[in-house]
Amino acid sequence: MRRARRTRVFRVLFALLISLALIVPAGATEYTGTEFKIVDPVISVGGARVTSTTYTVLSSFGQVAVGTSTSASYRVRSGFEFFPVATAPVLTATAGAAQVSLSWTASTGFLGWTVTSYDVCRGTVSNSYTCTDVGNVTSNTVTSLTAGTTYYFRIRAKTTFGVVIVRSSEATATPTAGAGAGGGGGNVGIPSPPAAPAATGSVLFSGKAHPFGTITLLKDSQVAGSVRANAQAEFQISLSDLTPGNYLFALSAVDTDGLRSSLISFPITIASGTRTTVTDIFIPPIIFALQSEVKRGEPVDFSGHTVPRATVTISVNSDESGKEVTLQVFSQDDGRYEASLNSAELEFGSYTARAKASVDGQVSNYSYEIAFTVGTRTVLAEPPRVRDFRADFNNDSRANLIDFSILIYWFERPDPPAQFDLNSDQIVDIVDFSIMIYEWTG
Repeated sequence: MRRARRTRVFRVLFALLISLALIVPAGATEYTGTEFKIVDPVISVGGARVTSTTYTVLSSFGQVAVGTSTSASYRVRSGFEFFPVATAPVLTATAGAAQVSLSWTASTGFLGWTVTSYDVCRGTVSNSYTCTDVGNVTSNTVTSLTAGTTYYFRIRAKTTFGVVIVRSSEATATPTAGAGAGGGGGNVGIPSPPAAPAATGSVLFSGKAHPFGTITLLKDSQVAGSVRANAQAEFQISLSDLTPGNYLFALSAVDTDGLRSSLISFPITIASGTRTTVTDIFIPPIIFALQSEVKRGEPVDFSGHTVPRATVTISVNSDESGKEVTLQVFSQDDGRYEASLNSAELEFGSYTARAKASVDGQVSNYSYEIAFTVGTRTVLAEPPRVRDFRADFNNDSRANLIDFSILIYWFERPDPPAQFDLNSDQIVDIVDFSIMIYEWTG
């Protein structure tokens, strides 16, 4: 009874959160050319250039962008997928001679979700699998299995971006011995020739971050590689042997002080035998306030890193009074910048600050926001060093609404993945959300 009451309270709170979010209006303008169309660009994140053989898009699309951009030879689907809704496949496993035949019902998506491919997952231990993409089919035969061994199977349904949105229940089967097994003088089988390797694609990212900063590349929220920027803050990182399909790549940078930048994401379609290049990336500046609270009349100090000799614009805002103050400073040769604001210009209360940089005609996105308070005393802030949060599901070193949105999907669903079951009790419930709130960074 108590559990049901907690569940109802949680759902009411979540419904209120969603209702408030829906109040915010959004507008968009459609841009159309002879070979290209951008539909509903509600949020466009500048600072990068994506090229193909027929056109250039002078923008990247962040993880909150919506809409689809297409041409005759190129496609970008934008958007971060939070709330998957789809029917679970019903899996049947039939054992055969050293093989198992699998068949399942098609998964149907709702609210704009579309299932475009399936993973066949198998293992010899329950809930421990190796998964293989088999495409948009509803049957598959798994061969070269060991007779007498029980195998466990599960089907995962995925979107065009390769995001797993629903799983089937587990099915088991035990293959039998093949023809000619047992008895003397069995036939020697002629091995089949190896399958020709599938044609793959590659992607290259290049741009600027912070001098000697470490740039991390994520592929579908998993770390795919890292590289160090040079003294001019330039970096280049690539991935090859990518199976054709849709991916969500993201980049962030950690400066020499151990502080991480905000994340820039790129939904990209990889085509067979082609190389996609994303150039002129401009990682947003890193910003840090030296005081978490400043006594009114004393300076509040900011510092951070960006590209060398850049113009850094710091915007200080108050949601309470609506007041906004803007500062401009220049970064040094090592990319570091410092700025001070006389807090006498501010009223008592809470403030946020963010920074953007411009150099050689390029302008970065704004950084993440940091918070400080104007009060009656001065308290030094603890630097937000790079940390590993259990509740950081998208690997941006923050526990915030993005992670909350991911966790809400698994609320009280059966068989949640281990990474979302924060207290390892086989269910995502109010306890897991309590752990997330404890780690909350905003």
